[in-house]
Amino acid sequence: MKYKLSYYIIITESIDQEETKQILYATRTSTALVLHKDVIQLLLKSDFDRLSVSMLQELLACEAIVPEDENELEELAEKSKLLSSNLDSLQFTVQTTANCQLGCNYCGQQHVKKNMSDSLIDNVIKRFELILSNRKYKQVDVSWFGGEPLMSWSVMKKLSPKLKEIAKNVNCKYMSHLVSNGLSLKSEIYEELASEMDCTFIEITLDGTKEFHDQRRDTKLKESTFDIIFSNLLSIVNRKDYPINNCYISVRCNVDDRNKEGVVPLIKLLSEHKLQDKIRFYTARVYSWGNEAHLLTANENYSVDEIDWFIELYNAGFNFSILPGTNPVVCSAVTPDYELIDPWGKVYNCTETPLVPFYGSEYVIGNISNDITNVKPFEQRPYTDWYDRIQDKKNGIYCTTCKILPVCGGRCPKSWMDGIPPCPSMKFNMEDRLILSYIHSKTTIKELIEK
Repeated sequence: MKYKLSYYIIITESIDQEETKQILYATRTSTALVLHKDVIQLLLKSDFDRLSVSMLQELLACEAIVPEDENELEELAEKSKLLSSNLDSLQFTVQTTANCQLGCNYCGQQHVKKNMSDSLIDNVIKRFELILSNRKYKQVDVSWFGGEPLMSWSVMKKLSPKLKEIAKNVNCKYMSHLVSNGLSLKSEIYEELASEMDCTFIEITLDGTKEFHDQRRDTKLKESTFDIIFSNLLSIVNRKDYPINNCYISVRCNVDDRNKEGVVPLIKLLSEHKLQDKIRFYTARVYSWGNEAHLLTANENYSVDEIDWFIELYNAGFNFSILPGTNPVVCSAVTPDYELIDPWGKVYNCTETPLVPFYGSEYVIGNISNDITNVKPFEQRPYTDWYDRIQDKKNGIYCTTCKILPVCGGRCPKSWMDGIPPCPSMKFNMEDRLILSYIHSKTTIKELIEK
């Protein structure tokens, strides 16, 4: 069989003083190899006959070399399409409330005092049961989402045992997770989430230290929130039984040009409290949520700063992965049974569109307030043609020619449809990530040094 060098590879400059070693990163399998520069040259010339048998086998295994006649984009897209339609794990999101205490200045949601009614709770339970009865799933992950879900704690407590029971009745493993602002996340709430609601992780947001966070994540009454959220975090992670059932806290730091100077102080603060092994921490560039928040920082600038933050995290002793895994399923929106149900019973297949005035009724795929079967089939839902779209260059989606597609997946179909490319920072700093990963943890990158 004849072979070719895969399109989906990234090659760094020399990484040693002698200038003999380079890193080849095969994004189709998210595999990084340190190779001699002479081997790199053979690969670039497609001179595969001069490679050793073991080297050729390694490169074939990680798909750095592929069959000559293979249409790689089509192969990736069709595999993803097949996998998306045959998942054995179901994602199900319950937006229990439209209310939130915070008035974050980059949030696109419009908050009102509305929680799910008892009649809608019953219909959510019936809808969940219907989905699990129509198809065999090995596990289900329920996402508690808002607004701020903990403002509807009573709704969550009514729903959780019923959803767990339904999953158990069909031999489906049940788990959940919570996306919260952290303001009401008291230690006793955490305990119940972890021990009774099978919560596997809880994500809260701190946008830097108090100085930066309180300028952007204050309450609607302009009250500061950092001290309360941070106190809640410490009271949970300093429990003797933390993490209960391995339910960890994840801290997200949303970043734009206004608070980027607060990231390093936040990392240092978390480190001072010895949270390196107790939490997961990551930064995320502020993006458009039906607004112009994405204009607050340039992706290229963020990608440069991100490397500095990685170094700070390494030096502070945090555990995290700098290299991404493959992402064959771009998001839940492209899977057949994913649904988000909002506090009025409207159904969506994207978490970014509910409560956001910018997105109209065309994004609603059903309403179960009166009829639990009133939901559009998969083919009529937004974004479900994603893997066909990226195969056609006429659609103007950069993914069609992007080398990191296998580890990115396209990031966000909604953003592409909005005309806002959601390209991740790794598109701009992948070579730096590879070198940094090699320097700090050589075990993550295999060395195959032969001339």
